[in-house]
Parts: sequence; C-alpha cells; structure tokens
Amino acid sequence: MANDFFEFKKFKIIQENAAMKVCTDSCLFGALIPVKNGYKILDIGTGTGLLSLMLAQKKEVDITSVESDPDSIKDASANISSSPFSKQITLVEKRIQDFALEYQDKFDLIVCNPPFFENHLKSDKKNTKAIHNDDLPYEDLVSIINKLLNEEGEAFIMYPPHQMTIFERIASFYHLNVLKRIIVRDKKDKNPIRYICCFIKSEAISEPVEQELIIKEENGEYSKPFSELLSPYYLKL
Repeated sequence: MANDFFEFKKFKIIQENAAMKVCTDSCLFGALIPVKNGYKILDIGTGTGLLSLMLAQKKEVDITSVESDPDSIKDASANISSSPFSKQITLVEKRIQDFALEYQDKFDLIVCNPPFFENHLKSDKKNTKAIHNDDLPYEDLVSIINKLLNEEGEAFIMYPPHQMTIFERIASFYHLNVLKRIIVRDKKDKNPIRYICCFIKSEAISEPVEQELIIKEENGEYSKPFSELLSPYYLKL
C-alpha cells in the first residue's frame, strides 16, 4: 500500500499527515462490520476516516467520526469531503472522553480500532499517540461504549489477542459481553494477529459465536473469504 495515498473503488484515502496508515487488518475490520439502513454509528478514533467511509459505502447510515489528533483530522477531512459519502459522515475534532461527557443521545453501532501498545518504547513521537493506549485506556473505552450504546446496539472492537483478553474482562464488569469473536490469522499455520469482537449489553454469554478468518493462502494469494469481503473496496479484487 502506498505511503501517502491509497485508492479504493469508491473513495480514496490521503494519509500524508496521519500517523497510522491504511493497513490490511483495518480494511478487513471495516469489511466485516455489518450495518443496516438508518443506523446511527459512532467511529471512535477515526484516523484517516477509513472505517467511516467503508461503513458509509455499505448502507444509508449516519456516522459521527471522532478524532483528537490534528494531523489525522486534516487527512480525514479531505478524504470524507472528496468522497460520495460526505453527507453521511460528521467529523468531530475532540477527545472521545470529552465527546462522551457532552453527548446526550445513543448509537446503534459503535466501532473502534483502538491504540494497543502498553509499556512499549515510545521512540517515534509521531506514532506514539496513535499506537499507545495512554489516551484511550481500556476502562475509558468500555465506559464510553456503555454510556453511548443503545440497549439493543452492538460495538465492534479490534485488538491483538492479548489486549482483547484484557478488554473483554474489563467490559464484562459493565455487562458488555462478547456475542461474536472473529479470530484473524495471516495464514492458516500462523498465530492469530487480531481478534474482532462484537459486544452487546447483556449478562454473560456462555458461548460466544467464534469463527476464523485467514487472510492469505500458503502461496501468498488472498484467501477466498478475504477476497469476497474486500472485493467491494479493493481495486484489484
């Protein structure tokens, strides 16, 4: 993927300023999230606006995209305004904690691809805020979802396996429990690289639905399930 520009079938992502660029797992995350017409959606930490644009392409929805990083806001604003889906997306430059304190309504769907490094060497200042969870601790994210998600809503979160285990435990104290867990592997014989989980407001769910998704075949080609999911977005699929 290009360093500062990536073109999808129906929109493009400029990423000259944002620390976190378009990557395969974030594209997969966006492709996997189900939406319905009329959904009111919150995208926490929208970055370049990728997730919001992918969801807006699927259905007629109303998306609030919250981002606190000024550099990311520059890219997200350009990407959203130049897309065919600009009327569906409202970009808010604010810390999500502050947004949650002020916002009085609820969302049908909340999505977040959170920062996840803990106690990690912070040598790259540009990437530090984007990849470390100092600015969005697990407890804050859980509390925000609990406050802003409606009673029948769903929250889709993506973390590496270790971080997701911690997040799930904290979420359970708020009666946010996993309805579905998608285990993502780069190849069949590799360890999982990401967990994508759907959380709902409920008492403990004894056996969440689990499925695996393999990104690449042994020959390095995209797997059939991955290709089917990303074919509405990737130019070469």
